[in-house]
Amino acid sequence: MGDAGYSFGAEVEFAYRYGKRQALVLGLGMRFIPGDLATVSSIPTPRADGTYEARIRKPDAKGPELTALYRHDLTDALFVQGGLRLGLYKVNVRDTGSRITYVGGSPSAIVTIMDDLDRKTTSIGAVAGLGYHITDIFSVEANVFTLRLGDPRGLTSTSAASELRFGIRF
Repeated sequence: MGDAGYSFGAEVEFAYRYGKRQALVLGLGMRFIPGDLATVSSIPTPRADGTYEARIRKPDAKGPELTALYRHDLTDALFVQGGLRLGLYKVNVRDTGSRITYVGGSPSAIVTIMDDLDRKTTSIGAVAGLGYHITDIFSVEANVFTLRLGDPRGLTSTSAASELRFGIRF
């Protein structure tokens, strides 16, 4: 999603302990991934008759996620976890700009570009992380996960991302 470098979201986790130090964790959440504005094309100083275009692109994605993790407590406070995350994202790419046609060295037509394209994409990726129970109620986690997003123009990319999560136990 460009170089925005962040996403944000919320998740509710349900943990089932089946041993002294093992747990199966299921999570249901929503993630928002804002993209970075990018200049796709710009209008140079026209040297000949023709059509020139200036276009700025703004991608973003959002959608629900389902996570299944195995969590193992190394100590009473420190734990490791790993599993899979399924995301069902709606990716939106918005292009705005202008297209100018020059004839005889002067602009003869100006057209406004307003493309708004959507695509639904599914991502299945691995999650691995390390967490720490600060108290019986509060915890913090650092996870690495893979994410696959496809945009409406047919481009698909898989990338690794990291997240810092804060938890409150009810």
